[in-house]
Amino acid sequence: MVTQTTEGVKISVITYYQPEYSRPLSNEFMFAYQISIENTGSHTVQLISRHWYIIDSN
Repeated sequence: MVTQTTEGVKISVITYYQPEYSRPLSNEFMFAYQISIENTGSHTVQLISRHWYIIDSN
């Protein structure tokens, strides 16, 4: 799990490799992501939009 907190908003991501949809011999790999958002601050927040940057960790 990867977690980052910015201004009281905690984002956690769990990555799952999907071998049944991947084709390693063709260098094609499929992943699924579980994303959790938690307000750890003392103020109410509202999610207006979202955008994810998914990068190769190698």
